[in-house]
Amino acid sequence: MTIAARDTDGREREVTVLRSNANNQLLHKDRSGPVVRLVNGNLGYADLDRMALSQVDDMLEQFKDTRAIIFDMRGYPDATAWGIPPRLSQTNSPVASRFSGTS
Repeated sequence: MTIAARDTDGREREVTVLRSNANNQLLHKDRSGPVVRLVNGNLGYADLDRMALSQVDDMLEQFKDTRAIIFDMRGYPDATAWGIPPRLSQTNSPVASRFSGTS
């Protein structure tokens, strides 16, 4: 697979990455540390692979005044993937959701 990557100087280049089960295991190592945390004082981070649905309300309350929230979906989110979007909308019927990621 060929992907576009940007180096530390901002230059973009194409990189060829070999897809294999061995490489896949490197990407999905067990993560440790807090499931929910502040990054740089104004950015929320939530590991949805390890977060329980019962933690969603507390997480959103903690991050209500942050500039943004990173929802880490590298693993397989439990019910949080369906419990969070309705709480992000100001209406009961959101028109759309946006997911970004790699396959």
